[in-house]
Amino acid sequence: MLCLFLILPFILFDLFKEVNRNVAVFMVVVAASSVPISLFNMVTMLDILSLLSGAEYLNAYSAEKIEAKVMLLLQHGSAI
Repeated sequence: MLCLFLILPFILFDLFKEVNRNVAVFMVVVAASSVPISLFNMVTMLDILSLLSGAEYLNAYSAEKIEAKVMLLLQHGSAI
């Protein structure tokens, strides 16, 4: 999905460059910069899922510590 979102602005650039090249370049820059931000948010959500998975290596931590880490990640992810 993110690959399509990265390719689509370049296709649209070819269409819009005759209309206004500066705005078309700005569109590509904004769309391309949103992809790493989206990937960072996905990594945060995967981290939360791994903490809530109940895997055996998590037995070293108390439930309160795991819950605190999950809440921290949820608050951090919603701030972006």
